Order: sequence, then C-alpha cells, then structure tokens
Amino acid sequence: MSTPEAHTPLRSARIRSPGGRLQLGETPHGVRLMVRGERSAVARALEPEGLSLPDTPLTFRTRKAVRIAWLGPDEWLIEASPETRLADAAALRARLGEDGTALDLSHQFAAVSISGPPTRALLKAGCPIDLDRAAPGLATRTLYGKAEVVLFLEDEAARLLTGRSFARYLWELLRFHATELDPPASEPA
Repeated sequence: MSTPEAHTPLRSARIRSPGGRLQLGETPHGVRLMVRGERSAVARALEPEGLSLPDTPLTFRTRKAVRIAWLGPDEWLIEASPETRLADAAALRARLGEDGTALDLSHQFAAVSISGPPTRALLKAGCPIDLDRAAPGLATRTLYGKAEVVLFLEDEAARLLTGRSFARYLWELLRFHATELDPPASEPA
C-alpha cells in the first residue's frame, strides 16, 4: 500500500512582486522539531550530530542544512531536511532522557520565504516588532497581521512559519503588501 502524497497548504506557491524586487515562495516541507529541556542537556543531545545551540536567545544558527532557533529559556525549534538523523524525534528524545523532550511538529507548520531588498519593509507592513533595530539572525515569535508566526530574519531575506490553517491568510496578506510596496515600474510618458 502506498502512502498518500503530502500536500502543503500553499501547493508550493511562488511569486515575484510586480516591481520584481521581492520574491515570495512556500519553502519545501522539512522536519521541524520542538525541543524542550535544560540547555546543557539539549546541547549534549545534539553533539553526536555535530550541532551546537545558538549562543544568544531569540537567534538562530544554521549548520549542515539544519537550523536551530532559541525561542525561549528552555525551548528550541530545529528545522532539518528529512534525510538527516534529526528527522527521528524519538531518537532525539532518547538522547535527552529525563532531561527534556522533542516533539515532531513537521506537519503543523507552513513556511514562506521572502527575499529581496524590500524584505524588511514587507515585514514591517504586518509585523508589530521593531525590525529597524533587529540584527540578521533574529528568531522570534510574533504576528503578521493576525497570524502567529515564527520569524527568521536574515540580511535581505526572511522566513515565516505559521500554522497550516493560517497559511493561505498569511500568503494573501504578504502578496497584498508586496504589491503595495513594489508596484510595477511606471511607463515613461
């Protein structure tokens, strides 16, 4: 018996803003694990994979196609490709033992990537946090419009994770703001 193909909420949508300076796309599905526990225990559990935790709260670190975000005092979100050994939440739970837990939330989220020079302006159009002072590497929970998101901020790019039920709403709001921020170039008179 074959397994039904998993469909993402946005069906791998991709667009470019009318002015061409912003690109939006649904990020391919991967493994997303929420890990809770004492920092030292989580660090030990990740050591066999050659991974380390971010040094600063509300930041992320990427290594070996694995992104680790420090979202709370004892909470980390790990994103990885399905081919990694981290794809097995049970194995990570076993390494954590009594000192923590790991939950597979892979199917809970949809992810949208944003790239281009107006990325921060697009985020500011719907996000209440002060992004003017935010450094690349920021990872935090916030809102975009009325959708709860996890924001990963880079130089001229960002990634938003949201619940699958909010994916279409988030996509349409981002698309609307992208069109407003980067309209088509006007034709010479």
